[in-house]
Amino acid sequence: MAETLFRLLANESGRNGHCLCGQWEGGSRWDTDVLLVTRGWAYFVWRARLRDVAA
Repeated sequence: MAETLFRLLANESGRNGHCLCGQWEGGSRWDTDVLLVTRGWAYFVWRARLRDVAA
């Protein structure tokens, strides 16, 4: 199921193949200074190549 999702997203990610990624702040600390805060939740956000996220 995940492979199908990544294949669909790859078609929409544009020529450079990059996407935005997010990880709930309650997980591990990520190498990013961007913190997206929503009601009750906060996420670390960064840009990565879709193929790296899939791996």
